[in-house]
Amino acid sequence: MNRTAAAAALLSLSVTAPLQARQPDPGAYRVTGRVIMEDGSPIPDPAMVELVCNAQVRKRVKPYANGDFIVVLGTDSSDPGDLTVPRSAAAAGAVPFSTKEQNLGGEDVGRFDFSGCELGAALAGFHSNRIALGPRRRLDNSEVGQLVLRNLAGVDAIMISANTLAAPSQARLAFDNARREVQKETPDYAIALGELKKALDGYPTFAAAWHLLGITRLAQKDATGAHEAFRKAIDADVTYVEPYVELASMELVQQRWAEAVKWIDPALKLNPNIPYAHYLAASVHFQLGNVDAAERSALLLWKSREVERYPLTHYILGGIKAQRGDFESAAARFRDYLATKPDAATTQSVNDLLADWEREGRITK
Repeated sequence: MNRTAAAAALLSLSVTAPLQARQPDPGAYRVTGRVIMEDGSPIPDPAMVELVCNAQVRKRVKPYANGDFIVVLGTDSSDPGDLTVPRSAAAAGAVPFSTKEQNLGGEDVGRFDFSGCELGAALAGFHSNRIALGPRRRLDNSEVGQLVLRNLAGVDAIMISANTLAAPSQARLAFDNARREVQKETPDYAIALGELKKALDGYPTFAAAWHLLGITRLAQKDATGAHEAFRKAIDADVTYVEPYVELASMELVQQRWAEAVKWIDPALKLNPNIPYAHYLAASVHFQLGNVDAAERSALLLWKSREVERYPLTHYILGGIKAQRGDFESAAARFRDYLATKPDAATTQSVNDLLADWEREGRITK
C-alpha cells in the first residue's frame, strides 16, 4: 500500500472506528440553563446546545421551545437515550470523555471533573458565549446560566421553517410533547411515538415531526424506519436541511460514500453555513477522491474556530496535501492533528507515517 493509500485508509478508520466503540457510562451529572436570542425572538428549530471537551464536540441536545435545556454529562454522545444531532454519526472522530466520580474525604458526595469542558449554543449564522464547567460536585446547583445566540454580521438568520409555522395548533402541541419526551434523561419512546402519530395524523406534511420520528427510530436502533422518516421529511419540505444531514450521516457510518454525497451536497446548497455538513462533505469527498470538493469544505472549517470542533479536518487536509505531493504541508497538518490528541492507535499510525517520510527524505524533522 503506497503512502497516499495508507493515508486514505487511516482516514476511513478514523472516521468510523470511534462510532463502533461503545464504552459503559461512568456516571452521570445533569446541568440546566437557557438559550436566548439576542433580539428576543423565538428559538429557531435547528438551534442546539453543544458540550465541547478538549476542543471536540461530545454531545448535542435540543433546547425546549422556551429555550430551557438539560444536558446529562458523563454519558457517551452515542447513547441511544441522548437526543444527539446528527444522531446517526454522533461526533465523528470523537471518543467518549471520562467523568470519574470521586469520593472526597469519606463523604457520600461525588465530584465530577469537567475541566476542559464548556457549553455553547450552535445555530448556523450565529455564535454564542461559552460556559466553562470545570470540577463539579453532585450536590452543586445544576443551573449554569444563559447561552445567548448573536447573529453573525453578513449572514442571514435561520428562521423557524414556514412548514412548521403552518402546522395546526394541535399538531404543533403534539410535536412539542414528543420533543420534550425524547429529551428526558430516560425517555419513554412509546409516548413520543404516540404524540408524533397525533402530529402527523393532523398534519401529514409536518417535516419537523417526520424528522423527529427519524431521530426517535434511530434511538430505537431502527435504521430502516429512520431512513424512511427522514425521506418523508424531505418530501414534506425540500428546503428543510436537517434530514439531508441525517441521511448523509447514516451513509457515512456505513461507508457508503457516494450515497452520502447525494445528501450532503444538496444540504450545503440549501445552507452553506452548517459546519458539520462541511465536515461530512470534506470526509466523503476525500474518500471518493474528489479532492477539490473535499478541500473547499475542509478549508472553510480550518480557517475558522470550527476546526476545534472537528479536529479530523487537519488530517483530511494533510491527506489532500500528500496526494498532491506537498509532503511538508501534509506533515504540518498531520502534526496539527496529533496536537488534538487522537486515540493511541491513530496517533501511532500517523507518527509511523511521518517517520517513514523522514527516512525517505520527503520531509525534514
